[in-house]
Amino acid sequence: MIVGDRMSHPVITVSPELPILEALEMMGAREKGVRINGRVPNRAGEIAKLSQAIFNLGGNIIALGTSAGEDPSTSTLTLKVVGLDQEKLQALVEPLVMRLTDIRTC
Repeated sequence: MIVGDRMSHPVITVSPELPILEALEMMGAREKGVRINGRVPNRAGEIAKLSQAIFNLGGNIIALGTSAGEDPSTSTLTLKVVGLDQEKLQALVEPLVMRLTDIRTC
């Protein structure tokens, strides 16, 4: 959970009901794959378009999370994908997001 001003002074905490290792597991920490962070429009169907495109190329999303974007019209999307290499995934994702802020194999 992020508490406080998200843009300038984020404070990250973990709920007492959710152990920290379980929180890391939720983001695919144990599996090698490609992690993507990007900005998407905050409207119905945007995640569906992205997930369908990843599926069509043979990728599998093993973790996905969203948070508030820079303003109410955008969301920040973080996902981890297995089954596609970083270059193919980047070429696929770039036209589908407003801005790709980070992509890395981890």
